Amino acid sequence: MNPADHGATPVTDDLAERTRSWSAYWSSGALHSCVGSFGGNYAGEVREFWRALAATLPVGARLLDVATGNGALPALFIEDVPEARALQIDAVDLAQVQPGWLALAPEAVRGRTRFHPGVRAESLPFADAAFDVAVSQFGLEYTDTARAIAELRRVVRAGGTLALVLHASESLIVRQAREELRHLAWMLDEAALLDTGARLCEALALAATPEGIRKLEADPAAASLRSNYNALMSQASDRAERSSCPDVIVDTQQGIAHALMASRAAGSALVGQQALAALVVQLRESQLRLRELVECALDRPAVEALLQASGASLDRLVELRFDNRELMAWGLLARLPG
Repeated sequence: MNPADHGATPVTDDLAERTRSWSAYWSSGALHSCVGSFGGNYAGEVREFWRALAATLPVGARLLDVATGNGALPALFIEDVPEARALQIDAVDLAQVQPGWLALAPEAVRGRTRFHPGVRAESLPFADAAFDVAVSQFGLEYTDTARAIAELRRVVRAGGTLALVLHASESLIVRQAREELRHLAWMLDEAALLDTGARLCEALALAATPEGIRKLEADPAAASLRSNYNALMSQASDRAERSSCPDVIVDTQQGIAHALMASRAAGSALVGQQALAALVVQLRESQLRLRELVECALDRPAVEALLQASGASLDRLVELRFDNRELMAWGLLARLPG
């Protein structure tokens, strides 16, 4: 995708919906958006990319992190830049982020690290030439890049550094996102697995009493519903077995099973149906985020176009890979005009 294709409209038209979805994600406590790939903070080649940049930062440097999430990059820089160099960090995100780790940092670090939630990259609340370096990981490509880059050129001093890690259109992350989107479309819309589970909650609530069980045994519609549900769950298991990323299927199956058991234990369909309604909200939010990821990922010509739009001179453009050598992302390091 070419960054110019973003135009002046977010990938998802409803900005409030995007903000809600990402705020809900960060409220879970996740440090970054690749928790399935890195148990703690980023590691491997992507960590080395940022560590190399950290080694070049002068004493008292001011760094801006765009689309910070819960502050994975600030946490890396705090760890890799000695306290004596007094790195100043401002981190912005459209969502309401919750970087719980910062409260555990030394007081001096907390005083030099400022998070600014509810801030768009296209409209930064900072003075001209306020920063020495701007960074972003899996963030800038989600913006209206033309406007966001213009803002970065405004707030970063002449000759300052621009360092980005960007989603690559053929990366393992994007390929798995496409597959998860197919799973979600099947469960939510095509097979209506969760709708079927919600209807079955009524039958399970009746099964809480002997009289209810007798009613169910005499009801052919209940038997048909149960048979349909079992067939759909079997299809879901088959999909999971064939998938390279089955977690969303397995987790959904478990969520439905727990809701059904809750309805039976309580003798109330509503108990399970409310749990499933909350699960649907979570899955729809995940669907939104995955769709954005796929739509925003860049091929090499798009990355080069982004660089050209910034007016920066290229220092490095590298393919960053996982330990298994699968492509993870683009790593771009550039110098803004002096």
